[in-house]
Formats: sequence, structure tokens, C-alpha cells
Amino acid sequence: AKAQINAHDIVAIGITNQRETTLVWDSTSGQPIYNAIVWQDTRTDRICRRLEEAGHADTIYHKTGLPLATYFAGPKIRWLLDNVPGAQARAEAGELRFGTIDTWLIWNLTGGAHITDPTNASRTMLMDLETLDWDDALLAYLNIPRAMLPTIRPSSDPAFYGKTKATGPFQGEIPICGDLGD
Repeated sequence: AKAQINAHDIVAIGITNQRETTLVWDSTSGQPIYNAIVWQDTRTDRICRRLEEAGHADTIYHKTGLPLATYFAGPKIRWLLDNVPGAQARAEAGELRFGTIDTWLIWNLTGGAHITDPTNASRTMLMDLETLDWDDALLAYLNIPRAMLPTIRPSSDPAFYGKTKATGPFQGEIPICGDLGD
């Protein structure tokens, strides 16, 4: 049975998600370029080994608090850019967007807000914990264009995250006021 409520009955929407699942999509169509790669997937083991062999493990740990592991989104993005034909060039041209599931949902619910919060960004292996911003050295290690990454902002302010599309699944505008990874 469906609840008999509509958008004006809902004060706000919050999103929680498993943080490391990775999606890359076309910035115009919104269509994924490949299936989501879930956090348990270990196909990026060679990428992680290359980072370790290049001597980057300590820097990654110091900046992110994370060990070098297949678990995190950064190596998954690199795998997608390496294995989907044309993806690297499209990313460099600003045609692709990356997000974990929160970002993907917000993108679709709002009609294009490309944003995430620090709890999700912290599990990418790309965010510096001291600045709460994407780290250019870490992006360079993986050759990931910054333009494909979402803006990192606290999720407590709907001015950052926006509202759902009036024509979307809720049939009205609802502020998005919570975005946290588990």
C-alpha cells in the first residue's frame, strides 16, 4: 500500500549510504558509463599495488587516514577511466562526473547538483582530512581530473544541496538536508 502523502507533507530528505560504491556518469545525459562498482569489489588490486610500488602508501595514509586498499573509491575511478573506452578523454574534457551513491541520488533528485559531504568524500582516498577538500597530489597519483569530482559541503544546509525536482518522484520540491555515509 502507498502512503497518502505528497511533497508538501515532507519537511526534508536525508540520505545515508554505504560510502565506497562508485559511479561515473555522463554529465549531460546523467547516464552511467558503466555499472556501479561496489565497495567489496577487488578488481583494483593492481592499481593499489602500483601506488604502493611508487611509494605513495604513506602519503595516502597521512592525508586521508586510510590504508592503500581496493575498498575505496579512488582506485575504482581509475579502473573505470582505464577500462571504459574513451573515459579518460571524456573526464579530461569535463564530460563525466563521479560520485558515491549519495552523490548519484542527489544528482538525480535535484536535476544536477553535484555534491557530497565529508563523510562520503573521506572514503574515496582522495580527500585531505585536514582541508576537507580534494587533494591535488592524490588526484595526480591516480590521474583523476578534479572537475569530475563533486563539491564537498556539510549537508546540514539546504542552500548547498538544493531541493528535489518538482517533476521528480516526489512530485514537488523538498529540501535535501542530510547526507551521511555509514
